[in-house]
Amino acid sequence: MHSACKSRPGISSSVLALVSQVYTIEQLKDFGFEFSSNQYSLSRKKASEENFTLVEYERHSPTSKTKVSDETKAKVSDILHEFSNSSSSTISLGTAGNGYQEIRYLTKPKRDIYYELKEKHPGIQLSLSKFYSLCPNNYRKPQKRTDVCNICAAGEKIKKKYDMAKGNENASLEQIMQLRIATEEFEVHKQLALEQRRNFKEQIARLSGKSLIIIADFKENFKIGGGPIETTRDFYQKSQISDLCFCVLSKSGDLVQRRYYNYLSENLSHDSLYVINCLKDLLCRSEFQEFEEVNLWSDSGPHFKNADYLYSACLELPQIFPSKKFKLNYFMENHGKSDVDGHFGVLSRWFKEIERNRYLLSIEDLVSAFREKAQVSENISDNNRVYNFQIYRKDAIRGLRIRAKVSSGFRNYLSFYLGDGGLMACPLSLPDPSKYFNIDFRIKVKRDIRTNKYAPDRSNPLGSDTDIMGSTSRNTQRIRVEMLRGIGVSLSI
Repeated sequence: MHSACKSRPGISSSVLALVSQVYTIEQLKDFGFEFSSNQYSLSRKKASEENFTLVEYERHSPTSKTKVSDETKAKVSDILHEFSNSSSSTISLGTAGNGYQEIRYLTKPKRDIYYELKEKHPGIQLSLSKFYSLCPNNYRKPQKRTDVCNICAAGEKIKKKYDMAKGNENASLEQIMQLRIATEEFEVHKQLALEQRRNFKEQIARLSGKSLIIIADFKENFKIGGGPIETTRDFYQKSQISDLCFCVLSKSGDLVQRRYYNYLSENLSHDSLYVINCLKDLLCRSEFQEFEEVNLWSDSGPHFKNADYLYSACLELPQIFPSKKFKLNYFMENHGKSDVDGHFGVLSRWFKEIERNRYLLSIEDLVSAFREKAQVSENISDNNRVYNFQIYRKDAIRGLRIRAKVSSGFRNYLSFYLGDGGLMACPLSLPDPSKYFNIDFRIKVKRDIRTNKYAPDRSNPLGSDTDIMGSTSRNTQRIRVEMLRGIGVSLSI
């Protein structure tokens, strides 16, 4: 019986305790018992305490040594995402370096974010050191600030001047009052931007199996025509390709899934027609038919915040997709950084890698190369992103331009939806419908006189694939050779 308990800590010593006070250690070993001196001492102690229980010993494992559950990891990931901002910078994803993920800059120190996590989930068993180890290396401290809001940049300077003026005995009361008013305006601006960003994050937190969020943005144009070897002519004759991306956020189990749909085109007109046509195509896809609630988000740039897009999102789309409810939301002006910007950083790195290995002479080449990169990235186990690339026709038909002109000032509102009483709007994307105003608007229809913009034709200026230089260069070279021959200099060819 004792031999059978060798591999079960705590039980073998209890069995030995039954006989350890009756026989000496030598006698027990003569009987065939195998044990250490420590086990014999423990058995004597158990016998004196009359502890003969056959319960296995459970080693105490500190919190820092226990395995972290997937649920805890998901909570850490969510809190880090909540207290960080997107960027266009990226790092390699996986040891093979076949994929990339965006770098997100933390808005608070990691220690403070840890205490936010503990406050949000009081029952979570996670030490500070373990929290640090669970923080992915793409979450970093903020460095140089770029693409900063003009109002915020000016407001920070004004606030410093105001703080200095309050402590300066020579500062005039009028100057202090002017600085105070400007500082208060800046604080209101910051609070509005912060509240709208918080509303966006709360929409993500409220995602269900029937709702989704679509973030739209244009990327800086790609320039194709280069490759591993690039001439001066290639550099100056590159063609531009537009990229409109929709980042679709939906709930997959307990996790938020991000899918990126890119519409690339030789049409360089970044206008409402481009956006509306691609959005309709996106919503017609089979994977989105089950969703009933669609929250549209974009920055407040002129290609998104216009009367054309308002009409399409709030009046036309509900008619095309009657089973869906649409809500149109905008980030604050110059505060539109989102998940799409991180995706654009990934595409930029992919593009550089592709150009080092192959020539990109057409939009078809670019789309094919991106699809290959996406397939490799999606095969990485710790990457839950999905990428889709397709071509938007360059000769978009321009017919009638239908606009919803808001009477009370379109710029005043950041959220719109079509309610039972008409078009509803609010200065922030609040979840409570009772906070929205019923606004007046009128429909204006006119012919779309805007034109499609294209990159210049990249046809071969030499006229033939066998020509390596133009007539002017050829004539210049011939004259140089003749002049050299005239002075007795010959070229060794």
